[in-house]
Amino acid sequence: MGSGSLTSPVYTHDVFLSYTACAPVGPWVRDAFYPKLKEWLTASLPKAPKIFIDREIEVGAAWPKKLEEALIQSKVMVCIWAPPYFGSKWCMAEWKTMRRLAEISRRELGTDAPNGGLVYPIRFFDGDSFPQEARKVEHNTNFMNFTALTPRQLLVSKGFVTEVQQVADTLSRWINKAPQPSPNWKAVRPRPIRQVNLSFDQVRL
Repeated sequence: MGSGSLTSPVYTHDVFLSYTACAPVGPWVRDAFYPKLKEWLTASLPKAPKIFIDREIEVGAAWPKKLEEALIQSKVMVCIWAPPYFGSKWCMAEWKTMRRLAEISRRELGTDAPNGGLVYPIRFFDGDSFPQEARKVEHNTNFMNFTALTPRQLLVSKGFVTEVQQVADTLSRWINKAPQPSPNWKAVRPRPIRQVNLSFDQVRL
């Protein structure tokens, strides 16, 4: 198992979006959820939020290192959960990294926020087939009623907008209380995991 570490204890992003790039998850995140989340976080914070989304990686960049740096230097993570998420080694690395930091935060700061105030899961699809550790997560939001709509429909859907507003409200409070980053924080890079039978296309590698 390899790891990456933060050389300078500074945050570069407020939110890290963790999701599989495969359809329909990837397009839904990029075209509907991300723009609306950014809109309402902008309304919830004193300064415009910096949200890391994987399309920020430059062509030809060393993906694992860039990914790890962005992850460790983000205040909170929003993970979009569907079965392929748990079949992606990179998504699992992202989630496990922030879970580890949340445990440190909970232990050192005594925070009683769900998931240490660092990890906000959103259920895109299913849930019954999630691994046990995901099903036990304290705080998550179910967006399954909105995943079959087109981006155009979502952006004018009152129910969708209301849900995103609530997510943004919670995230803004977590962001404002983010723990001081430490140069000792490390990113988890688990060994490749066995692929399982999934209902979507091949997951991001």
